[in-house]
Amino acid sequence: MAFKFDATQVLPDQGSSPIPKGIYRASITKTEIKTTKSGLGLILALEFTILGGEFHNRRIYSNINVINQNEVCQRIGQGQLSAICHSIGVMTIDDAQLGLLHNRPLNIDVGIEIGGSRGDGTMYPDRNNITGYYKEQAPAQPTLNIPDAARPMGERAQVSPPAQPWQQGQPAVMEEEIKAPAWADVNPVQTKLPIEEVKATALGKTPPWVQA
Repeated sequence: MAFKFDATQVLPDQGSSPIPKGIYRASITKTEIKTTKSGLGLILALEFTILGGEFHNRRIYSNINVINQNEVCQRIGQGQLSAICHSIGVMTIDDAQLGLLHNRPLNIDVGIEIGGSRGDGTMYPDRNNITGYYKEQAPAQPTLNIPDAARPMGERAQVSPPAQPWQQGQPAVMEEEIKAPAWADVNPVQTKLPIEEVKATALGKTPPWVQA
């Protein structure tokens, strides 16, 4: 029997060891409704596939109690399902519409559950679990380098006009009490000498009114 294999046509096996804790972009790729061991409840079994990054195409599994006799288990499970629905924008589903959950990206918070006993004497290894479901973040809008002159008036930057040369370095004008100059005194001092004093000074004599 001849054998030929092309590795480019088969995804590499990434092993079963858990991936590191963190937030991963993923989508639901498989869904199945199962009954609980008691036969009185329903579990929604989900397979998530990681999208992009180092762990692209790795599968993470989650079982959600959608109907359970234990009220707490049911409340937790339905809360988880509600978080998934809000994250992908699908608000109502039933067991005939599970396909609506498929291939809609969301973010999942992946944790690690420590291995333990299965109850039959065997052990199960560490494995991933999902502790949160979040809406995928929208990509940031690119910033366009548009000249200010080409923008609408309402989007232009508000720029104050530059100070004029005569305004630069000028101190603020302070209100001061306006005083009249000395020469504008309403009772000016007599500055014109009498003619007799002028003549006496010119002749080197003492004016008569100064003599004893």
